[in-house]
Amino acid sequence: MATEGSSTALPGTVVWLHSLTTTRLNGQTALIAADAVARDTAAPGRCKVELLAGGDVISVRQSNISLSSPHFCIKEAPDKDGVGVYATQDIAAGTRILSEPPLLTLPISATKASFETLIAALPSTKRAALFQLHDCSSQPATAEGIFATNSFGLGTPGTEAGIFLTTCRLNHSCLPNCSHFWHGHLGARTIHASRDVACGEELTLSYISHHIMEWSDRQAELEEVYNFTCACEACRLSGPARELSDKRRTAIDSLVDSMNSAFKASRYVEALQLVEARLRLLEEEGLASPSMLYTAEFDAYQARTLAQRHAEARVWLERAHMHVVMANGADSERARRWPECWLCPANDVWKLPEPEKRRHRRIV
Repeated sequence: MATEGSSTALPGTVVWLHSLTTTRLNGQTALIAADAVARDTAAPGRCKVELLAGGDVISVRQSNISLSSPHFCIKEAPDKDGVGVYATQDIAAGTRILSEPPLLTLPISATKASFETLIAALPSTKRAALFQLHDCSSQPATAEGIFATNSFGLGTPGTEAGIFLTTCRLNHSCLPNCSHFWHGHLGARTIHASRDVACGEELTLSYISHHIMEWSDRQAELEEVYNFTCACEACRLSGPARELSDKRRTAIDSLVDSMNSAFKASRYVEALQLVEARLRLLEEEGLASPSMLYTAEFDAYQARTLAQRHAEARVWLERAHMHVVMANGADSERARRWPECWLCPANDVWKLPEPEKRRHRRIV
């Protein structure tokens, strides 16, 4: 990899770098992190870095780092301590924003010794990229703390986790505008827009697996696991507005329990009414994302099927299929398996094990 123009660069000089590797700049070796590829209208797919005086080390100014993508860039977040991911164009709901393989994976049962061996075996550029990530548990950052803070579950919950350099740059919101999903057959985690996103808007995920909780419970979990206080749109509510939000979220949870009881008692009309009430509350609370909708719509499909109202059931299944494609992609296992519903109408073919959300993982 080489710089454009002069082969000698002084501190303060802006240079453009191609690809991801080490490079010699002004007689010194600079490690360019694996997520430090910039998207720039004048120079797409190249990395703009400003060389800083730093003794024997040339560092990269974080605010100049962004990720190459037609949909987003990574840059300093003005209202947060660190970086965020921002849309560089209008993004329609259901758009696949990213498909990212893991930097590294690790069994949940891995020991500290095996983890250290894995880190030591990483190429220098990947190791440098790993250590640019945040550690919410200790300073200076440790590899174990970084993995615990940034890892996502893979496949069956509680078995394996991985680090995704770009995905973990998305900040948390209790009203996320993106969803993420692990595609085992692709070996990648995908990010899809949960709603229409405007150019310049920050892209967000929920860090907690059950974000339909009251404000106090969400704050407690985020503080315990990630050591921060959420100030998203939902958490900035106060007074009667917060009380109403908490009431809706509690009701959504309660409706799921009531629906399950109705199913067990073969009260299918009641089950459908509870699903419809849940859909209304999701819309009112701003949580009507494709991933939330298809689950409820599939429940409605089952209720209508078991009540022998097949024409109505088909409408609900088509809605659910549309939203599962928007949430996970047409190449996801759920989307590919949807015709099986007609072969076995009561089969929970979409209720596959959900890969865990981003969780705090401790290396033992």
